[in-house]
Amino acid sequence: MPLVQLLSARTGARALACVPERFALGVNDGDAAELYIRGQLGDAIPGTVVAVGPLVAQLPPRCWPTPELPAWGRVVTIALDAPMALVPGQAFDITFDARRGAAPAQPPPKPTSTAPKAGAAPKAGAVASQSPMKVPPTLASRTRFEPSGVLARPGESRYLIVSDDTGHEQNEGVPWLFAMSAGGAVAAEPVPVSGVDEVNDLEGIAAGDAGEIYLLSSQSYSKKGKRKPERTALLRVRQDGQGFRVDGEIHLAEVIDADPARAAALGLPEGTRELDIEGLAFRQGALYLGLKAPLDAQGNAMIWRVGSPGALFGGEVEAASAKKKERTAAEAARFDAARVALWARARVDVEVAGKATPGGISELVFMPDGALAMTSTPSTADGDAGALWRVDRPEGGVLSPRLVQRFPGLKPEGITPSLTPGALTIVFDAATPSFQELSWGQ
Repeated sequence: MPLVQLLSARTGARALACVPERFALGVNDGDAAELYIRGQLGDAIPGTVVAVGPLVAQLPPRCWPTPELPAWGRVVTIALDAPMALVPGQAFDITFDARRGAAPAQPPPKPTSTAPKAGAAPKAGAVASQSPMKVPPTLASRTRFEPSGVLARPGESRYLIVSDDTGHEQNEGVPWLFAMSAGGAVAAEPVPVSGVDEVNDLEGIAAGDAGEIYLLSSQSYSKKGKRKPERTALLRVRQDGQGFRVDGEIHLAEVIDADPARAAALGLPEGTRELDIEGLAFRQGALYLGLKAPLDAQGNAMIWRVGSPGALFGGEVEAASAKKKERTAAEAARFDAARVALWARARVDVEVAGKATPGGISELVFMPDGALAMTSTPSTADGDAGALWRVDRPEGGVLSPRLVQRFPGLKPEGITPSLTPGALTIVFDAATPSFQELSWGQ
C-alpha cells in the first residue's frame, strides 16, 4: 500500500482522466483536451493527451458513478498547456478533440466571411460562423441535450438553456434546465426545476419583470401521434436555491381545444392538431408566443399576445391527480382573463435546397433597442434551414420583417440578447450543439 505521495509544483501540471469503456478507443496521444472545473462556470483549461492507458481495466474508485458500482475504462494522462494554480485531487469534467492533435492533410481554407463590424447588420445570405458548445461527457451520458431556447442571465454571467429532450430513456422528461458560460462551456450539472414531475419538448424560455421565468412546451403531438399534458404546459418558475420551483402552470392546447370559438379567434379554425409553438418572449408586462405551425392562409407565421400573464397563472399549481376536465375548466377561466389574442402575422420563409420554403417562428425576442428579433425554420417541410429576421418597430398587425442572415443546413432554435453588450446570441440544435454571437445594430 502507498505510504507517501510526492507532489511537485516545479514540473508541468498533469491531470488523470478516467475515460469510460464505451469512449476508451476514441482518445489518442496528441489529442486536444479541455478541462472544466466541476461545479463552476468558466473558460476551459486547455491541455494535450500525453499518455493513454494500454488496456481497458477497472478505473480508480474516485471515478465510479457510485461507491458500490465499479467502472471500467482507460486512464488518460493530460498535460496542461499552461501553468495553473490547481489543487491535487481536484475534480474536472473533460472533453477531447482529435482534430487539434492531428496533422492537417492540407492548409485550412480561408474563412468565407468575417464577423460584422459593431453596429452593422450582417449581409443576408452570409455564411454563419458557429462555435460548438462544450458539453462534458458526464452530462452527455445523462441527457441528449438538444438546445431549443436560450436566456441570458447577466447577473449570473451565464445563459440558461432549455432542451427538447432532457434525459435518456431511463429518465425521460426529467425537469432540468442547463447552464452555459459566455464561451460555450455547458455546466456538468443540470439546473433542477421542482414542482413538476416531468417536462417534455420544451421550446421557449423568457424572463419576466418581477424575477419570474416562463418555460413553454411545444403544444404539439409527438411523432407517435400522442400529446401528453407534459407537452402542453406553460410554466412560471422562480429561483429556489440552486434551481427553480414552478409556481404557475397552464395547459394551453387543452384549453384552446375545449372551445372552437376560442381556437378560431387565435387563427386555429381547425383546432390544435397542427399547433406547434416554439417562440416565447416578454415585453412590458406581456408574453408573446410565436407559432411555428400552422401558418395562416397567406403563409404567414402568427404571434399571440398574453396581455395579463398574472391572470393566466393565478392560483396554485394544479395537482397532478386533478381530473383533466376539472383542471381544464379552471384553466379556461384564467386563460380568458389573461386576454390572449392573435397579435401579429409575419412572412418568414426559409430556403431549403435553394428553394423558398414556408417558414414558421422558431424563436422571438425583443432586443434592448426595441426591435423584435425572430428566427425561422421550415414550418412543416423536412430539411435543415433557418433565417434571422428583424422588425424595427413591432406594433402588431402585419409585420414586415427584414432578413438579417440565413443559416443553410442549420436550425436556429433560440435567441437572446447576448452577455456581450450590443450583440445577439443564437443557439442551434444539431448533432453537435452550437452557438453564435452576432453584432446587433441598425
